[in-house]
Amino acid sequence: MADCLVDGRSDATSSAFVTPRPRQDVLRFQIDAFRFAGDPRSLVTLGDTPGTPPCPQPRRWPRGGPSSVPSPQIYITCHLKVTPAEQSPDALNKACSFSKARNT
Repeated sequence: MADCLVDGRSDATSSAFVTPRPRQDVLRFQIDAFRFAGDPRSLVTLGDTPGTPPCPQPRRWPRGGPSSVPSPQIYITCHLKVTPAEQSPDALNKACSFSKARNT
């Protein structure tokens, strides 16, 4: 069975594939910023989204601004399966997201 983008199940996120596709050969998705529990690189900065829960020791930008701070990096690995555009979506060949409205 193929996996879907299920990050959208969480009340705090709204990650999903972007529809409609701009072209048949383009697949886009939007993910909310996330933090790893207990990871020191997950500190709150002035650039964080308002309303996100604060971390125990927030970091502040130095006088020179954000450009003088080394930027933490997060690498995301995606495993994509490519099928011909003419093939109809099925259980193994689809791009799907979790829908809170339908709980599916």
